[in-house]
Amino acid sequence: MERQLAFYAEDYGGSKIPLSQRKRLLYRATCWLNLLTNPCPALRVEQEEALLFAICAAAEAIYDLEQGGVLRQTNGDLTVTYQARMSATERQQVALAAFPYLCGTGLLYCGVRPW
Repeated sequence: MERQLAFYAEDYGGSKIPLSQRKRLLYRATCWLNLLTNPCPALRVEQEEALLFAICAAAEAIYDLEQGGVLRQTNGDLTVTYQARMSATERQQVALAAFPYLCGTGLLYCGVRPW
């Protein structure tokens, strides 16, 4: 888990999820991706990195869902808050967030499609 926390902040460049919630959300995203991916005892380096990126993207998708679709954008001193339409289930949001990173790695189950 420590590796995922460091990866989120350093390599993924994540800042959306508050520090106090990162461990919980990264773990939850990992659990979801365990359901969506093929078990692979030994990952190649590129597969491992793709999986870490997917976990981070999925954690942010879960965070957005937990916020009720409230999105904030800040540009300098201006902050805009608006309500997004979030009709997808958590599983769909996780799959949608992870799909670009895992597509073509051989890790996704054949039937996983985010649409």
